[in-house]
Amino acid sequence: MTAAAIPTLRTPPLRYPQALAVCVSVYFLIAFGRAHEIIPQLQPLRLGILGALVTAGMAFRYFRRADFAALLSTTPGKGLVLATAFAALTIPTGIWPSASFNYLSKVHYNALLVFTCAALAFMDRRTMRWIVLALVIDVMLAGAASIRAPAGRFEIGDTYDANETAAFFVMCIPWGIYLFLTEKGWPRWVGIASIPLCVIGVLKTGSRGGLLGVGALLPFLIYLSPPKRRGPFIMAVIGGGLATTLAMGEQTTYRLMKAFDTEEYNYTTEDGRVEVWKRGLGYIAAAPLHGVGMDGFGYKELASKSDKGFGVRQTAAHNMYIQVAAELGLIGFTGFMMMLLGGLQIAGKVRVRMGRRFAEQRDPEAFREMLRAGMAQLSLYSVMCTGFFLSLGYSSMLYFTVGAACGQWL
Repeated sequence: MTAAAIPTLRTPPLRYPQALAVCVSVYFLIAFGRAHEIIPQLQPLRLGILGALVTAGMAFRYFRRADFAALLSTTPGKGLVLATAFAALTIPTGIWPSASFNYLSKVHYNALLVFTCAALAFMDRRTMRWIVLALVIDVMLAGAASIRAPAGRFEIGDTYDANETAAFFVMCIPWGIYLFLTEKGWPRWVGIASIPLCVIGVLKTGSRGGLLGVGALLPFLIYLSPPKRRGPFIMAVIGGGLATTLAMGEQTTYRLMKAFDTEEYNYTTEDGRVEVWKRGLGYIAAAPLHGVGMDGFGYKELASKSDKGFGVRQTAAHNMYIQVAAELGLIGFTGFMMMLLGGLQIAGKVRVRMGRRFAEQRDPEAFREMLRAGMAQLSLYSVMCTGFFLSLGYSSMLYFTVGAACGQWL
């Protein structure tokens, strides 16, 4: 699609049935919001597979084929197709072909469905509002749970470790800001409450990647500050940054400072991040075209340590860029980067165009469109930052942020 293809605000708005909005919102809460783990009483219901099946059926029924084709024609859509196709084609050459096949067919489909549903659902502003509200309420509950959590690093349930939990908190901060700036009544208060709770949640995880992700958000937030509200917005961002700094306890401050200590285990031990990254670069150099296969990084790590006896660890890549490049090769990695950078680009184009329209016409809907695109861009950027320290290459939260950016464009 070209820039001229963006519809004017006079175009009759798309309206999905309310049942679709509810279904997709609930599915996102399960797929990457982990609501069934934040609220343990929901776990026996096994909502994951059921939610995916129902959502896929609803998507097939209500999403228009022309919109799906338009999504695939975007740069992120093309990148996703390239990366996924290469993940499938390189299964036979992977270090453990059956594991790669099982991951692609039984796990990765969830991220692909999240991407598609986020992009097409965000085309309907009412459905988008339902999704954002549900997501921000979910992360607000997670932040409240972190306050009540016992001593130690907080993590959501059994599937997110402390670092992934921090990435989820950081990813949701822009959407809390969006509700604060655009809503009235109780949704606005939800947005206001979610922001400090997200920051508290990041602090409770003790994740250095999460703290650095929050730090990376601050200059971007100032850059995206809305016209005519720049002064108060910048003061709020600076105030939030100072409050975060003051709220850090001794343990969190110690962990953050140790991130730059060359004597720390991440720099000195075999399974520390630096050594794992070095081995990952070696895997890329050894198989630059086909990689080690999707989900093969950990198995490659085991194979590289097979002669070391008892106590060998199946180490994760701890960097989604090295993870994808090592597993899918440089061609698959090119598709992955097309997806990420393309998402930033198209959301940025919408934000700039709507900003100009707001400056010219003072149209409040143009202001909301500008904020939506900016927060989608910022949410994606936050995951790209935290992903430098985490293996988020196939994470549903990452695919949601790219899908949200595509939805603004479509």
